[in-house]
Amino acid sequence: MMTSDKIEKVINYLSYLLVVAFVCVLLFGGSNKFISNDSDENMVYEINPVADSNANSSAAVLYYKYNDSSLGGNFLVSELRQIDVNSNESLEKAIVKQLIAGPQNKSATYAINPDTIVESVTKNKDCYFVTLSSDFLEPISGLETQSSIQNNKEDIKIAVYSIVNSLTELGICSRVQILIDVDNTGNGQRLNRQEFGFNVGDSLDQPLEPLMRDGSIILTPDNCLTQVLDMIIAGNTSQAEKYIQYNTSEGNVFYNEDDFFSLLSGNDRSLSTYKVLYETISMDCTTAVVVINVTLKYGNGTEVERTVIPVKMIKENDEWKICYSSLVMIYEY
Repeated sequence: MMTSDKIEKVINYLSYLLVVAFVCVLLFGGSNKFISNDSDENMVYEINPVADSNANSSAAVLYYKYNDSSLGGNFLVSELRQIDVNSNESLEKAIVKQLIAGPQNKSATYAINPDTIVESVTKNKDCYFVTLSSDFLEPISGLETQSSIQNNKEDIKIAVYSIVNSLTELGICSRVQILIDVDNTGNGQRLNRQEFGFNVGDSLDQPLEPLMRDGSIILTPDNCLTQVLDMIIAGNTSQAEKYIQYNTSEGNVFYNEDDFFSLLSGNDRSLSTYKVLYETISMDCTTAVVVINVTLKYGNGTEVERTVIPVKMIKENDEWKICYSSLVMIYEY
């Protein structure tokens, strides 16, 4: 017959086993399962959804298409958003859905066809896999008559990088693979690069590879300044004037568009070349300074190089503009 001490030891041992079993369930019972994918990566992980039973709100930077084509190319503009993430989906999937839903800022417009359905967003190591319905490749309704087939391809490329730049902004993965559900089965396929608007290079008939972030198409202060200075050099001063900010003063002197055109046309010097060195952006992202070198050409043919010129940029109505007084510093030397 067991003594009371032995009974107590047995009970303690059984309790210990129950605790160990419970911990094992917590650690391993909810682990990610593998799912198959049609990309070169054989196995990918499902991204765990938000564990809370209620929707959580997360801050994210989203990239939409810039609404003004006067800068001479397709650009993306950033928009800081608070995103409600449902309990049954991941933050990454919620981000792609918000990109499809469209921007809130007036300076931006849809980058992705709003009829697009997000089939899945998965992850393997350093790469996201985003599977979308074939609507992603179709022109946005209402815009078909405004763009040619070539323009539509360029729009698709912008849509691709809208997703790539927004997801890589999270700092978790550095690459994104876009897959298309062409047969409505929910399974994504890799399509040719040309289908996504990539028209440069010798591998247009090759499947689109995982893409890294492209900062050159984001309308940052230095990219905006680059476009405007190119307009000025080319003589497109009317277009360039749209990106000049006049609401600054020096003493009792206030500037306007007449001063801008007078500066460019009534001067004995013109901007010949420039080089962007670097940029710094304020903490609240409302002002920036872009440092440049320039070469000025005078009427007699001589050229003078000026170095390390700070150009102040101001964000006005979600668009970067050049402070007029900084432009004066370039010319009045």
